Amino acid sequence: MNNQILGEKKKSNFDENLADYVNELAEKGELKAGNQIEIPSGKKVIFYKDFAYKHESRNLDSWLQNWPCKISHMPSMQELYLAGKQNKDIPENLRILTRTSLVKIRSGREFEVVHNQGSLICENQIVFVPYFVGEDLENQLRGNVLCGAFLRTLFNTEDSPEQILNTLRNLSKGKKIILATPEDSKQKEFITVFYSTADYCLLTAKELPDNAFQTIGVKYE
Repeated sequence: MNNQILGEKKKSNFDENLADYVNELAEKGELKAGNQIEIPSGKKVIFYKDFAYKHESRNLDSWLQNWPCKISHMPSMQELYLAGKQNKDIPENLRILTRTSLVKIRSGREFEVVHNQGSLICENQIVFVPYFVGEDLENQLRGNVLCGAFLRTLFNTEDSPEQILNTLRNLSKGKKIILATPEDSKQKEFITVFYSTADYCLLTAKELPDNAFQTIGVKYE
């Protein structure tokens, strides 16, 4: 890896997965500070290894540093979304703790979406996050402009509401998707999670667990 580009403090193996592509951009003079690096054309995001991750910390950087599977990495919401667009072979019951967090930046409902926590090659965005408590995502996405803006920012996509729904249906195997967002509280940071059960899926943001979480990694092929 070119440490002059990615920095000396590598926090996870997310950057390792993209190192060749990043160096290729650098050689062409196309890499600039703050770029959101996209997954290279022709590469697929695939789910890898369902496992229980045990780590006694509520610090996301610490979870990234201690990610137990060296072949995969902790996925971002962008990668989860891309996997839903690219893949047909989606596991039946996904339980995904992601590296994408929502950080409250002031009182009210404005949050910074940190797309790739731990990566030195990301660009964050600020968005208004509506308060949803167990709402049907399909109804909200079709009838609530703020919901569409939030999900486009969360997944880092310019897709239409219908395209977002189709992608999420692929991930959920057609099951109903429930959307829940953080309520007003003193807590400043929330980690985004995608659960799939036998009956429904839940897209939500919550406090990082302090002991164990059943999750799944991703890698590229």
